[in-house]
Amino acid sequence: MRPACAFIALALPSCVALGAPGPLLRPSGVAGRFDSAAVVNPVVLPPDSDGEEWRMFYYGTTGQWAHPDCKPFLPTGACGLALSPDGVAWTRVDGALEGGAIFAPSPNPDAWDGLHVGVGDVIRVDGELVMFYLGGSREAAGPLPAGIKMQIGRATSADGGRTWERDSEEPVLRLDE
Repeated sequence: MRPACAFIALALPSCVALGAPGPLLRPSGVAGRFDSAAVVNPVVLPPDSDGEEWRMFYYGTTGQWAHPDCKPFLPTGACGLALSPDGVAWTRVDGALEGGAIFAPSPNPDAWDGLHVGVGDVIRVDGELVMFYLGGSREAAGPLPAGIKMQIGRATSADGGRTWERDSEEPVLRLDE
């Protein structure tokens, strides 16, 4: 089977690839895990060197909303990592954050990314990984409900994507800029 390098994220609760026999990653279904209800929007990095595995970054949700007044239609929550030797068979990596996530909303509930986060893109830069991510807050965006006002942030990882550190407490691109 050929490596899964062309991904499609549809309105399905799983990650699928062109030419694959079915979903490559399904919701975990494990109560309390950040990706128990949905896994979407995969960003896949092929191996960079001999012996390195494929890396899939994705975001998932428990199906529950972080705040009773915030019910956006987006399936965001927190971010995860799965590894593969061939780009087809994937194994989740348990992150150190709540529910096994590798990147989660800010611990400050009032932060611009304090409600939910999702992977936008991940690239390699000077031996580290850089993730551009989307973040949503409890702040309403005009007539739209809280959680819809999304902005872009940047985080870096020095350990292959297992842990991430925000580059700033502010977004790199604001909704109003």
